[in-house]
Amino acid sequence: MVRLGFGVYNQVWPGNLALNATGGPWTATQSYFIEGNVPSVRFPTPFATTGETSGLFDIAGVSPRFPAERTYQWNASIGRQFWGTAIDVGYVGTHALNIPYKDDLNLLRPSTTPYNSALRPYQRYNQAALTQTGGSSIYHGFNIQADRRLAKGLSFNANYTWAKALTDTSLGGFSFSPGQNQYQRFLERADDPIIHRHVLRFSYVHHLPFGRGQHFLGNLSGVANHIIGGWQLSGITTMATGQRLSPAFSNTDPANTNQFGGRPDRIGDGNLDSSGMRDRIKARLPIFDASAFVQPQSGRGFYGNSARNILTGPGQQVWNMVLAKNFMIKESSRIQFRWEMFNAFNRANFSNPNTNISGGSFGLVGGANSGRAMLFGLRVDY
Repeated sequence: MVRLGFGVYNQVWPGNLALNATGGPWTATQSYFIEGNVPSVRFPTPFATTGETSGLFDIAGVSPRFPAERTYQWNASIGRQFWGTAIDVGYVGTHALNIPYKDDLNLLRPSTTPYNSALRPYQRYNQAALTQTGGSSIYHGFNIQADRRLAKGLSFNANYTWAKALTDTSLGGFSFSPGQNQYQRFLERADDPIIHRHVLRFSYVHHLPFGRGQHFLGNLSGVANHIIGGWQLSGITTMATGQRLSPAFSNTDPANTNQFGGRPDRIGDGNLDSSGMRDRIKARLPIFDASAFVQPQSGRGFYGNSARNILTGPGQQVWNMVLAKNFMIKESSRIQFRWEMFNAFNRANFSNPNTNISGGSFGLVGGANSGRAMLFGLRVDY
């Protein structure tokens, strides 16, 4: 069985997403700063001026030209059944246009001229954020799926995806800060962090073959059958490679734009051998190569050269399982005792490491997701 597909979709972004609505028609945030070692306000009377504070407002707006997002999708798949199991192999592609992103209209262009707030276009404002559309993304995914309906007490679904997505903005939501260099947005095009390169998921239900009428101990009856028979094991397992991450630095302004941070200069790969990542984490060693990055010097007139999301964090492996015992009351009703286990094998799924090269903790993992949790329950089905 072969299937082909192609589609074009228009998606309208809700107004509150585009406008960052907060419950009222107007909102404003006022920022105070220190320039030339002179604060813009002094206490105890910071507002004792001629009716105006010396702070600067942060404002936000939406471009009057705001076309709806447009998405193109295409797919092809082929499927066949082997030994009672349906195997499906497919490819999915997606191309999205007009994705919202933000620019700061008050951000200076990179230069060798030392930063001076008097050079900003709009003097009465600090940040002037403009939400507009124009971002784009492309996604390619290769998928293999195996699906088996209940037969001989076993049913399962296994799904593996090998995917890659490139974008110059975020696919996880539009509300974020402007890119490192909004005047050269093509430099922001990189792997999207919400797309994992490899993902394997499988779910299953297995009625254990013990007890009356089953393959093993099929002649049991009475109390013995109530104890040994009627058990089932089910679960959902998810395995995924690590999230894509961006290196960062802080405390220097290389482009003279009053941005004390960003992405550093990259002189090496930055990723170490992934096969030994868990051992390095357990030994409290960095999982990234700090020598692959250099912090840019203040005032040089241009940003760091590292791309976005060129590091790969720790992978995840989660086994959620349920062991259940069914007690049949009548043909159409039963009582089920359930032992639910989340992260059943208590595997440490480590958090993402520190990605700031300016401190001494670059590449170090400081935590992990929750350990094993169990829940006991009793359910009546009728």
